[in-house]
Amino acid sequence: MNSIFRVITTIGFLATCSGLPAVALASPAILVAQTTAGDFYNRGVQQARAGNYDEALEALNQAIELDPEYAEAYVYRGFIRSVQGNFEAAIADFNLAIELNPEYAEAYVNRGNAYYRLGQNQQALNDFDQATELNPDNAAAYLLRGIVQAEAQEFSGALQDFDQAIARNPNYAEAYLHRGAVHAAMGNREQAIADFDQAIQLRPNYAEAYLNRGSLRFTTGDRQGARDDFDRSIRLNDRSAAAYFNRGFLYVNIGDRQSALQDFNRAIALNPDYAEAYLSRGLVLAALSEYQSAIADFNRATQLNPNYAEAHKARGDAQLASGNPQEAVDDYSQALALRADFAEAYRGRAEARQILGDSSGAIQDYGQVIAYRPNDARAYQERGRVRLSQGDMQGAMDDYTQAIRSNPQDPEVYYSRGLLRSDVGDRQGAYDDFQQASELYLQQGQAQGYRNVLSQLQRMRAAGL
Repeated sequence: MNSIFRVITTIGFLATCSGLPAVALASPAILVAQTTAGDFYNRGVQQARAGNYDEALEALNQAIELDPEYAEAYVYRGFIRSVQGNFEAAIADFNLAIELNPEYAEAYVNRGNAYYRLGQNQQALNDFDQATELNPDNAAAYLLRGIVQAEAQEFSGALQDFDQAIARNPNYAEAYLHRGAVHAAMGNREQAIADFDQAIQLRPNYAEAYLNRGSLRFTTGDRQGARDDFDRSIRLNDRSAAAYFNRGFLYVNIGDRQSALQDFNRAIALNPDYAEAYLSRGLVLAALSEYQSAIADFNRATQLNPNYAEAHKARGDAQLASGNPQEAVDDYSQALALRADFAEAYRGRAEARQILGDSSGAIQDYGQVIAYRPNDARAYQERGRVRLSQGDMQGAMDDYTQAIRSNPQDPEVYYSRGLLRSDVGDRQGAYDDFQQASELYLQQGQAQGYRNVLSQLQRMRAAGL
């Protein structure tokens, strides 16, 4: 049975960059001699900046009650409601501000932000377009429009917007961060690192910039650099589930499973709905042969995201390793219903079907693996073994031969084909395969395999070949 522990893939490298930053509003100068509405507005701004949002809302409500046409008060109240997650109410405030002042660029920027948070991306883009028309120097509008475009994988347009934001505000750390994330997604690693470096230079305590740079460093093989960045990100913001998740993934990669578990535990404690963290923790638990705990994590991942093909497949692996092949088949089938090109799910289902005695189904599934991965030597070898168990010697011979073409450095396949050739009377072919297998076993330091094939060669020599 194949190891259940495979590669844990980083899910959504750009996830740490998703979500629009809050749009800070410049409060207009209010003279001491102004109305009481202005005094309440100023008090609301001060309370909001101090993080006292309820007090800020109370003051802004007073300002609006005294002056129902106070557009800035509606926008700032909408801004606070956005921060609190009350996006529908925020949009209502921005609408009122725009009715009072149709050329109020900040109102469009903030309303676009709220639309984005609600998943209404086209409305968000419309508002950001309007904001840039009204105020071509509004750097935030370009930044936010770029973020929405990046999420839609419109990378060229996103880069143009981030460039525009930086041109208008060369010290805009957020713009460098998001531009770096797009460069990373496009494979432009040097440009991405340069942007992350610049974001950190502008804001030395920018936890998200360290997190994203660490993720990129990991992909380039700089594990120590990635570790340093993840550690720094967590020191700056120990409430970031994404930072713990990414560091946990790094620990998995270097073989420190216990530290990985600790980080995944922390990520889940911070974000109980973090499906990717449940999947990754489950994979580590499965690698430690704690299959029931792993299955519990995979269950939670699929509850949070029923369309999570990787979680269904991982649960199938755990069921198979636990001796439940029928349950494994069910999970692999669900994974394939969600993702038809999932080669590893076909492979797992083939193994489970073979255990259940469904050799025909196993052969079909291995065929699907090969259809998606024509050079998958292991799939040919496994299908060859199933065919041999069904008495299809020629089919098995063809598969072993194709496996060798795909991977001529695997001594096990030469050994298997040698045994088959011996059974069908091709003694010279069998001898040649055993000889090749012995050389590869010796080169690769596989002592047991080397001894097995030597025994075959000695018997053949004793028989006069």
